[in-house]
Amino acid sequence: FYSLTFQVDVDGRVRVFHGLNRVEKQFPWYPPTLLDKQHLDNLQSWGFNVVRLGMMWSGVETGPYEVNNTYLSIMDGIIDSLGKRGIYVILDMHQDVLSSKFNSYDGAPLWLVNSLPKTKHAYPWPLKKKPSNWEENYIAYAVGEAFENIYNNASGALDHLIFFWRTVAKRYGQKYNVLGYELINEPWPGNTYADPLLFLPGNAGSEHLLPLYDKLASAIDQVDNQTMIFYEPVTWGMILTGKTLGSGFTHVPGGDKMRERAVFSYHYYCWFAGSYDKNPFPAWLRALCDHLFFPHVIESVAKDTSATGGGMFLTEFGLCNANAPKNSTEYQECLSVLSTTDMAGLSWTYWDSEFYLSNGSVNTENVKLFSRPYPMALEGQLLLSQFDSASKVYTLNYLPKQNSTTYIYVPAIHYPNGFNVTIPSDCKSSNDGAGFVKIYCASISKPLASVLIAPKK
Repeated sequence: FYSLTFQVDVDGRVRVFHGLNRVEKQFPWYPPTLLDKQHLDNLQSWGFNVVRLGMMWSGVETGPYEVNNTYLSIMDGIIDSLGKRGIYVILDMHQDVLSSKFNSYDGAPLWLVNSLPKTKHAYPWPLKKKPSNWEENYIAYAVGEAFENIYNNASGALDHLIFFWRTVAKRYGQKYNVLGYELINEPWPGNTYADPLLFLPGNAGSEHLLPLYDKLASAIDQVDNQTMIFYEPVTWGMILTGKTLGSGFTHVPGGDKMRERAVFSYHYYCWFAGSYDKNPFPAWLRALCDHLFFPHVIESVAKDTSATGGGMFLTEFGLCNANAPKNSTEYQECLSVLSTTDMAGLSWTYWDSEFYLSNGSVNTENVKLFSRPYPMALEGQLLLSQFDSASKVYTLNYLPKQNSTTYIYVPAIHYPNGFNVTIPSDCKSSNDGAGFVKIYCASISKPLASVLIAPKK
């Protein structure tokens, strides 16, 4: 793969990815569900072709430069099992608040955090007690200082993060379905008490994150010069643009030679909605989230990647429950994200699936929401991909190449009685019976190809 606004493969086909996150935040550090054959088969049948898979630093490096090969072997099996089903993986070094020392989990190994220089103010200062909400732990001085120490390689902490990524890249770089390496999830800007200007996302990006990413990308490139590099700003660094209010990234990790391998990873949660789960979804809040905030985030990320090169990928959004009333905030928020990304042909991995009920049975309503028709591989220029979840009508408009083949995933769950396919006269279609419609266009009398998929009555 190489990356532009869309992910484009070596054959020049636009690739669109729909998938989910699977991160195990405690020992044994791998998601047990991905060892279950039926679960994997379900992911494939629902049209998911990517998993953002937690590759946990604590699982890999159990002591200074000590590698847990048992963990890596289990991850080998998970990645291979997904690959057999045509599912790619983004290996994600996931963390939230860095450590169990800070009322979280060990995104960084506990032995490493314990080795850092003694903090000026013990956790949870300036808080009087541990907060109940995990995000509030970022207020603690010790958390920001720990991040600062990693960025500055105090106690050799950055050397260990480089070792982690070299170990992972050397082992998994040859697997065809490893789409990319996500260098760190939702990084904190550093010690904001020592330097409050780090709260400006551009400062955090330019002073700490980009130098970190350059080092990590260079180390990965020494053992794997093919796999894509996914990188994030601070969580508020994808809302605006500019030197101080934007991401702060003036180039992709590793510099210009890595432009075709770099992917800007961005997250979207409508902070204005929060836990405001109302029925019906208030019109003012819908307008703020769906018509202003989310499109603005996409535009900001697109401007960043246009300036630096590389692609963009929505690696987190949610949390949703399609069993909520269809006009509730919770349901409509996710429907809007899915519809907007469909229209733009953007790739995504949803954060929290809820695809199973507490009794282990499939949550059919949630599957119906997230399992959608879309062009997994398209030869040509994508113009419009739109699915109407009410009528079940799917529309694809694109400019096909001559002698081109496009694969559209069509989920059976929306078409219990089958479906009809309308295509341009220059093209032919076939249904492989496994959820894919193949559109082959030999010659092109009209530049625009429009494909319509509708349920049989």
